[in-house]
Amino acid sequence: MILQQKNERNLMGGRDMWSSIFPFMDFGYFILGWFTVTIEVFLRRDFGERYFNRMNFLAGFLILGFWAIIVGGLSAAMSSINLTGRAGMYGNTVGAMGGFSSAIFLMWLAYIVLSVLHFIRIWWRNRTNRPLHSLDAGRSNILWLGELLIGLVNIIAAFFIKLFALTLSAEDKEKLNQLLPLVTDVQAFTERFLEPVLVWLLGFIFVSLGSGILGFWLVFSAVALSLYTNYRYEAERHHFLDIRDQLLEAQYMPDAIAGLSDVIRLPNSVKETMKQTAERVNQVSPKVREQVRNQNPTLADAMAALNPKLRDIATETNPS
Repeated sequence: MILQQKNERNLMGGRDMWSSIFPFMDFGYFILGWFTVTIEVFLRRDFGERYFNRMNFLAGFLILGFWAIIVGGLSAAMSSINLTGRAGMYGNTVGAMGGFSSAIFLMWLAYIVLSVLHFIRIWWRNRTNRPLHSLDAGRSNILWLGELLIGLVNIIAAFFIKLFALTLSAEDKEKLNQLLPLVTDVQAFTERFLEPVLVWLLGFIFVSLGSGILGFWLVFSAVALSLYTNYRYEAERHHFLDIRDQLLEAQYMPDAIAGLSDVIRLPNSVKETMKQTAERVNQVSPKVREQVRNQNPTLADAMAALNPKLRDIATETNPS
């Protein structure tokens, strides 16, 4: 029911449903952050204090250090033994991984230096009384590239939309033109799509150049970054959708019960139940009506609209 619906409803079940089936999903999101921080340090600036904190830095430092020292060192050592002739495909894989292992150490060092600069930036903002939201995910350094590519995306999209417009009336064509350009959020386009693709391409470039350790790390990190960023955007949007739905329920629920709203549409069975409930509440004590008002103000307003005798529900808890 709309009034009490908490879980998302879509063809994939929604984040809430999958989280209830697989409780480790949120934990997996938490773990992904350890990997993505090693890339975000290079891609963004002006982080929030809680988004890029010391524990996140430490997690990235340890994971990247493990990859550089253990994986890089082991791969380089095995390559030096030249297992290619005796191990077949396994030897070829080691060879691909082992080249230029020092590149991952340079990335590790750059990660440390840039992290320190980010922390100094956060400290400076706080000391000069110009803090950002503590959970701000930072501002991408390649927004300029996003602005260029989003224009190209909109040109391609506009071509297909114009073809679709041929099937519309003149009035609908005018409405369709007002919806262009199709993609307008440069920040979301850059963070959700451009950044992961760029890191992914860089990974394959490094692999082709012989720096397999760094290349494979970048490819893996690009996948993690895409999952993490899109998960974050969806979670933020769903949070504000909950707020918007609450406002819509408070504004349109009485009309929905009366069958006059296109914003909230209720089945007839629900409307009849609400009307019966309104009559029942009218017969109970003021304390019960007050409890209804405290637990669900929207429902109380809707019942008051159905039964004028219940309008005192809206004022019993606030006599003034």
